[in-house]
Order: sequence, then structure tokens, then C-alpha cells
Amino acid sequence: MRELARPLEQVMRRLPEVERRVVELRMGLVDGHPRNLADTARGLGLTVQEAKEIEQRAFDRIREVVPLERLQKLLNS
Repeated sequence: MRELARPLEQVMRRLPEVERRVVELRMGLVDGHPRNLADTARGLGLTVQEAKEIEQRAFDRIREVVPLERLQKLLNS
């Protein structure tokens, strides 16, 4: 599993800050508590639509480096 986590960590570091923060909050990467889209938007001072678009861009970038199937395995473990 470490071989998958490393590329994910690398791409997360390269994301623009707002994209990284949206992903961290949505996936619970900071505190283990995933946030819904509305809470994520509110916490970052964004509209829900803005947060959704930012999240989509971030996951598009992540998928360029980490294939979706492998990413799902990492997030579900």
C-alpha cells in the first residue's frame, strides 16, 4: 500500500493550496473526520459550487498520477 501512498502524497503537495485543503477536508486527511461539501465550503469561505468545482479539479489532477482504482483502494483501507 505504501507504493500507492507515496505518489498520492507527492501529488497532494503539488496541488494548489485551495485544492489541497478541499481534498484534505473532504477525505478527512487532517483529523480523520471527512466533511461534506457544504461544511468544506463553509470552512474555506467558498460557495458549495466553488468547492465542488475545486474538488473536481483536484481529483482530475490526482487521477493523472494515481489511477482511480488504486486511489479507491488506498482511501478504503
